[in-house]
Amino acid sequence: MRHNWVFEVRHFLGRSIVPRQLVLGFAILVASMPLGCAGMTGETSFMTLSVDKDNIAGPLAEVRVGSVEIESNAAFLRSVGSYAMGKFDDRDLKVFRISLQNSISSLQSSVPTDLNNKMNLHVLLRHHMVAHSNNEGGVLAAVAWCLVGESGNIIFHEGFFVSESGRHTVTLGAVKDALNESILQRIIGTVAQIASRERPTSVQSKQFPKTYVTYNEALTDVPQTLSATFLFAPTVGPEKIDWGWSSDTPVDIDWERYLSAKRK
Repeated sequence: MRHNWVFEVRHFLGRSIVPRQLVLGFAILVASMPLGCAGMTGETSFMTLSVDKDNIAGPLAEVRVGSVEIESNAAFLRSVGSYAMGKFDDRDLKVFRISLQNSISSLQSSVPTDLNNKMNLHVLLRHHMVAHSNNEGGVLAAVAWCLVGESGNIIFHEGFFVSESGRHTVTLGAVKDALNESILQRIIGTVAQIASRERPTSVQSKQFPKTYVTYNEALTDVPQTLSATFLFAPTVGPEKIDWGWSSDTPVDIDWERYLSAKRK
């Protein structure tokens, strides 16, 4: 189900909730501009996620963040009747990497650490697509990640999809931030289970909302068509949105092969 953040202006006014009258006036003012009058251009924010330490059994292994990358030519953008902005870029990758590192550091500082047990965390963004008009937009990503032991053995690996959308006054940056938060929640939450020697739940998508095992499930959280409306010009659209992934393509990868190639 999509968020309907009609009266929320994140980023633009310090993530505050503003009165309905002000938002409605603001919405009219920017009706011919990009989604949420920008976020403004889809810029993402640094964040640190925390895990409830009461749900962690025993000391944690020391988890270090290794490679955090996006595949070549894996970032896509589709704009309908609005400025072409918000495509995932190098700054977005930096923000995501630092947010992941900060969240892992927060996790490690919240409970005792077993320094004799070390793991490396690797994340690969396999697909990231932003699509928006001047009044609605969404983001869909495919993510693969793994935990590797000191001897190089793959302790855990998985691939999943994540999607997010917003309408009207929500900024494009806020939609991308919400997507990052969902990715981090799933990775950090699962790392906490494994690093404390628990078996991760077999149905993780139920535990971590907005993340999905299949591409078709992820499609339910993003718009399938987009239209742009203007005060003094004809409506553009609706145009059908192809979110750019094949349901037959697996998200997870051969991590041993991938990491071996990086060492060469």
